[in-house]
Amino acid sequence: MPPSTVCRAAGYLGHRALRRALHRALRRAAPGLVALAACHGDEERPPERDSAAARADSIAAAALRDACSVGPAQVTGEGVGTVRLGMTAEQLRRRCETTDTAFTLGEGALERGLAVHVGQARVVALLGADSTGDTTVTRIIVARRGATTKGGIGVGSNVASLRLRHGRLCGLVGEGRIVAVAPSVPGVSFATSADYSELAMDTAALRSGALPQRARITEIWVHGYPTSCPQ
Repeated sequence: MPPSTVCRAAGYLGHRALRRALHRALRRAAPGLVALAACHGDEERPPERDSAAARADSIAAAALRDACSVGPAQVTGEGVGTVRLGMTAEQLRRRCETTDTAFTLGEGALERGLAVHVGQARVVALLGADSTGDTTVTRIIVARRGATTKGGIGVGSNVASLRLRHGRLCGLVGEGRIVAVAPSVPGVSFATSADYSELAMDTAALRSGALPQRARITEIWVHGYPTSCPQ
């Protein structure tokens, strides 16, 4: 058997016992011994380098996941922690550990998104196509406790705390719910537990922000659009 064939067979099968057997058989011939040495010298080193590269990639990926799951989860009009509006789905997948999800927002249309853990919070990044056709993050929904505004307001906080920490409020109707907005937190809306049937048609109460003080924030929506209240 030609030395090159022996070399490839040993490298392909990868069994130490086979290589030892080949070594004993090839001792009888110096050319074969040289060929086996070449197998050990050249064929085994690349897997070691590949293994080291794989470990390095794994460590780097874990570090990125840690940056998402351990870092702060502050809510701003630009995003939640490391999850930012406008980033592509591929960028988000590279930056954080994500799970594909699909759901409706009460309007019948199926929305696609990526569920991500940011800090101690789980958020959902809604995806939509931009002008170039890329799939980008168009909105971020916080539906659980963990992510908060600079003032410490998050899911579970009440309207009284929202007003105390962020000043003037007004109300809107959206996704079948009563939503509070604070001009001091632009680009962010706060879905509340306020009774829709009582307030949806009360324009004066919504304009003045006369929402029930004890109503709770049930979700936070980051959309990036300017938010203002009527004068």
